[in-house]
Amino acid sequence: MKTKPILTLVALTTVLPELFSGSTPLPSFILRPGLVFFLALGYGVSVLLVRELWIRCGGGLLGLFLMGLGYSLFNEGLLAKTLVGDQNLPINQYDHYGYWFGLSYPWMAAIGVWHACASVLFPIILTHHYFPEAAPLRWMKGWLAVTIAALFLFLGSSGFLHPSEKGVTGTPTQLVELFALMVVLFGLGGVFRGRPPARQFTWTRKPFFLGFSVIVPFWGFIFLAARKVPAPLFFLALAAVVQFYAWQLRRRQWLALPALAIFGLGWYLHNALQAALFIAVPAGEPARALATLVVDLLILVVLFRGVRSRFAPSEVPTVTPA
Repeated sequence: MKTKPILTLVALTTVLPELFSGSTPLPSFILRPGLVFFLALGYGVSVLLVRELWIRCGGGLLGLFLMGLGYSLFNEGLLAKTLVGDQNLPINQYDHYGYWFGLSYPWMAAIGVWHACASVLFPIILTHHYFPEAAPLRWMKGWLAVTIAALFLFLGSSGFLHPSEKGVTGTPTQLVELFALMVVLFGLGGVFRGRPPARQFTWTRKPFFLGFSVIVPFWGFIFLAARKVPAPLFFLALAAVVQFYAWQLRRRQWLALPALAIFGLGWYLHNALQAALFIAVPAGEPARALATLVVDLLILVVLFRGVRSRFAPSEVPTVTPA
């Protein structure tokens, strides 16, 4: 096994999605080691397993995105169980909206895209950038990955069918639906093969601002959900935005490293700012919001410097367009 890349990926996936979204308060990462361990399993090890499957299936970015959507069903469906409710969703504008066959589909689509990028694609891309020699390799034995995956699915399914801390209990029918969707998404992820993004030595900060611009459609989808527009229109709008950003990255040749990693850091910045807003205004905790934002920004600076440090001075232009 590749110890350093594995530890890096587990650390990134444990901290970035939960801290930058505001879902897990900053003090919890210090004072609740049990919670951190759970996050390391539910995010870190789980995403590591997704990465192992992705590499074995050919390593295409579209495939990784689809597998990230599949992972979101495990995270938000089996573990958090936010997909099975019709109300009290993490973003309440999605309450009572597109709830069919026991699942909240607009919320599933929106949070699925978020997890595919923030929890799966970007941490893997960052880790591959930091350890380019290990990027194309398998990091775990096949039998070990299969064993852990089976154990996680069993434990996740068992927990899904029992009451959570918030009293939410999934049903066997909902569990079958989630598993069917996961099989489809992971199966499609294996079909869309390709080479992992090659290293690109043209340094630019522009992808960072493109990543940050995702804050605009993020709030746009909240607005659409709050207005309860017909769900098919919501899905079409979401698909159009995903396609637009994919087209921009492809057209500008930013699907290669380091540009895609920089785009991801811009994405995380918009997560950090909106999380601080949610904490400071609705929750009424400005001190916690400020502390979380400061830590988020420090982490982003470290990650950004880490991305840049992978280049020799001769490979970094002395003058870079803003």
